[in-house]
Parts: sequence; C-alpha cells; structure tokens
Amino acid sequence: MIPAQRGGRSTHDSSYSTFAMQCPDVRLERGVRFVDEGGVASAGGLTSGIDLALHVVERYFGRDAANGTADYMEYHGQGWLEARSNGAYARPPTAAAGHAICPVCWMELDPAGAPKSFCSTEHKQDFDVWLGGPGRVHAVARHALRRGAAARSCARDRGGRVICLLTGFFARAAAAVMFVYLVLVSVMLHDFWSAPPASAGMMQTHFLKNIAIAGGLLMLAACGPGRWSLAGEQPGKTIVIPAGEDRAYDDWHYAPAVRVGDMVIVSGLPAGKGDTYEAKVRNMFERLKRTLAAAGADLSDVVELTTFHAEARDTEGFRKEFAEFSKIHHEYFPSGYPAWTAVGTTALLSAGAPLEMRVVAVVGSGKRTEVKRAKAP
Repeated sequence: MIPAQRGGRSTHDSSYSTFAMQCPDVRLERGVRFVDEGGVASAGGLTSGIDLALHVVERYFGRDAANGTADYMEYHGQGWLEARSNGAYARPPTAAAGHAICPVCWMELDPAGAPKSFCSTEHKQDFDVWLGGPGRVHAVARHALRRGAAARSCARDRGGRVICLLTGFFARAAAAVMFVYLVLVSVMLHDFWSAPPASAGMMQTHFLKNIAIAGGLLMLAACGPGRWSLAGEQPGKTIVIPAGEDRAYDDWHYAPAVRVGDMVIVSGLPAGKGDTYEAKVRNMFERLKRTLAAAGADLSDVVELTTFHAEARDTEGFRKEFAEFSKIHHEYFPSGYPAWTAVGTTALLSAGAPLEMRVVAVVGSGKRTEVKRAKAP
C-alpha cells in the first residue's frame, strides 16, 4: 500500500489498527468485504478477494454470469452481493472479565504473560513508533507524502527508461537515470531501519533486491558501449596506406592494410619486384615490414600468414623454390612463428610474381608470445 494513495481501502479485521498506523493517509473502511470506488477496487483478505472478483464479474457480465462463476467454483459465500456484510468485524471483540485487548491486533491478552496492554513487545514497539511521542503523527504524514511523491515520479519516468534499455537507444544514459531513481526510491520506500519490527524484514528484502538491480544498472551505465565507457570505446576501422602506395587506394580502390582495434589485416602482397626468386621474396617481406610499421605493428605481431604459390607442382624445381622460401621465411620469423597456410595455384594476377602473401597481425602480441607444448596422452 502506498500511503499517499487517496480513497478507501480495507483489510482483515485483525490488521485494522496496524493498517491505520502504517497508512495514516488512507481511509480505512471497516466491516466491508471489499471497497469499490469505480476506478480502483480492493479487498482485504483471501475470501474477500474472491468476493471482489465475483463483484467485478457481475459489474461487466451481469448477475447470472457471476452466479454461474460462483457455482462452478463451488463457492457459497454471499459477500460479493453486499460489500458491507462484514459489520460484525468492524468493532473490537469483547474481552473476558479481567482481560484486555491488544490495540494493534485485537488479540485477547493473558494478564499473566502479556506485557501490559499489548500481546507482544513487537506490537508495543509498533504502537510506540507509529503513534507514540510528540509530533509523531506529523512525521508519519510527511513520510507518507514523501513516499507517494517518489512512487509517482518513478512510475511516470521509468517506463521510457525501460524502453530505452530494451531497444538500446541511449541505453547507458537510461541505465544511469534508472540507477539514481532506484536508489532514491529504495531509500524512501523501503527504509527498513526506521520501520517497525513487524514490517522491517520484508522492507529489508525489497531494499536489498532493489540495490542488487541498481548494481546491474550501474555496471551497464559504466561499461556499456560509448565514448566514456570504462570498458573502452568501440574500435573503429583505420585504412593504412604506407608511403608510396597511394595508387592502391586511389586508383585500384582497395586498402593496403586495415586496422580495427589491435588487429591489422594486410592485403595480398605479390612478390613481383626483383631479378631472382630470392630477391622477389625478400622485397615482398620488406614491403610487409613497411606496411606493418605504418599500422603500428611489426613482424613479431604477425599471427597468421597465407601464401599463394603459382605453378605449384610436384617437381624438383618447385621443391627447390619452396625450400628457398622457407629459408627466407625463417630469417624474418626466427621464433614465435605465425600460423601459416601455403596454397598452390596455377596463376596470380600480378604478372611475373611466383607467389603472393596475405597477413593478419595483432599489435603488441609479439611482446607476449608463449610457446605451449601439449603433453602426449
């Protein structure tokens, strides 16, 4: 129950006093099965909830439909026909001679065991907290208004924030705003540290639940995607054009290399310049070094190497050529070798090139290279 909600409400007769103390801004209807004020209807117990449900059925579908529903449920109560049929419970019970009635729950007290005029120490504390002491009634009223304002504000604004979270539209900003709202509302509506013992446990549960949700919202607000994210900005794509290779991008419309975050992808480099096979291969590797340097990497950062060999045949000439390539490859990659795939093909687009090479590198990975040899089973 939000205390600032105006109108009438009811509850079980054993909770009349507690309800009145904890919700001073709500008009308590005693002796009724349910309260129907048109836009809002409420019941105060289990069977009275059934009566309210049948009353709603009657309102929308008629008396016959309500009677049929009650018969199908094998429910024989008649409280739904007349809300004010609980008049006998509107008055406190009469205690036996020499006994008192607890003003909180109306329990008849045993003079030998009860603390003064209350059934328990907890109910006495509830009574003292909510109605005891000078100025307490005014404090309760202010507390009720404060809770109501927070609840109305949260209900008004959180719908849009939830939509933002679900659609990803300004998700971090929405998470930050909902975090602030949830913390404020939790402190104002679930302040278990100042609640009576009877309700402190439940309020503490709701408070901790909300704080846990707020923690998740804070993580989203802090580490979600965006410029100021603690998790880092989403990587962009950088076109890398080494000196002297502008035509590749301007005339042939491809990037010599692309860097995304720490990953560098180098387009195919043909071994086309040189008078000998060895010269062509060395020029290709030197061009790779320049391209990687332009992207902020070096040969030790290469993680994948793919070579395409023209005129690959099972011949003595190709085996000699491939052995020479492997020797030069080892000079440029003396340790921490990258993954290597050699592909045989019949022709390359670059005229006179015996092979072409494509490379993937991760900037900085060469400084943290580890060789891990798995043990035989």
